[in-house]
Amino acid sequence: MSSHAPARLGRPLGVVLLALLALMGGSEAAAAQVTPPSPPAVGLGGGAEADTIPVEGVSPAGAFLRSVAVPGWGHASIGSYLRGGFYLAAQGGTGWMLLRIRSRLASATARVDALEEVETARLELAGIVDPLIVEDSLAANEEIADRRGLVAAREQQREDWLALGIFLILLGGADAFVSAHLKDFPAEPVFNATEDGRVDVGLSIPVGGG
Repeated sequence: MSSHAPARLGRPLGVVLLALLALMGGSEAAAAQVTPPSPPAVGLGGGAEADTIPVEGVSPAGAFLRSVAVPGWGHASIGSYLRGGFYLAAQGGTGWMLLRIRSRLASATARVDALEEVETARLELAGIVDPLIVEDSLAANEEIADRRGLVAAREQQREDWLALGIFLILLGGADAFVSAHLKDFPAEPVFNATEDGRVDVGLSIPVGGG
């Protein structure tokens, strides 16, 4: 009886160990199936901390060209939204005034042409066809002279608003160019207390990189 007891006890222990090993292997396989491997970090340098690509800022020349192309775009691209809004409003208002003056000039010119046609037809009926005499007669007509003066005033207004619009475009481009250069300024002020009780205020401006 005693010689068969270890054999009888060994078989159940072996079965139990095999069952435990099977369970452990199955649990590891299930964990491997449930938990996917973490993807490697992707970056410029290949490290785990380099998982994003930095966005480069707009160059001064790019800010200038954008500001010239679309009012306020160059300033908005460097984060100067207040300045961009100012130039957008200023140039937009100038463009609207140009369109308004253009419409008024066209109306005044059409009115002058109509009056001159009527006066020229009247002179032709009277037998006056000499261009110099006709022109003198048109200039002597008070209504035509007033309308011609209005046309000249509208033309001068158009030129003034056009000059202002070109000036604002160049000014906005130059301002965007300078703002792109100085977008990191002003630097934070540095306060230094001296021994005699004075406080010196300065700016720490980095020059170059290294």
